[in-house]
Amino acid sequence: GKSADIVHLGSTLQYIDDWRKLLTDLATQFQPDFFVLSDLLVGDMPSFVTAQNYYGQTIPARFINVGEFLDFWAEKMPYRLVYRSLYQPLSSDDYFSQSGLPETHRIKKPCNLVFAKI
Repeated sequence: GKSADIVHLGSTLQYIDDWRKLLTDLATQFQPDFFVLSDLLVGDMPSFVTAQNYYGQTIPARFINVGEFLDFWAEKMPYRLVYRSLYQPLSSDDYFSQSGLPETHRIKKPCNLVFAKI
């Protein structure tokens, strides 16, 4: 039977090597009515991986092309996009500096996406 009404992932997909497998596995295991994905590094730029300095460690951070991300949901998942907005952190500071990235690979703002089961 169903195990969850909502699966929420916030500020995490950029750290998952195989995000497609994670989302597919979560859908299979929990069969949620909704996926709520917040603070996604998904936008209008090529998909790529960069290095993020995080509390003295360097970790990979993935930026995902929005078309590639939405195509995955449309083609592989029994969900449809029902809500999309820009992520607005509580402080107005740019919490994820992109100054070291080429302009072609910068994201305007992280986003929030909600997908509902079809």
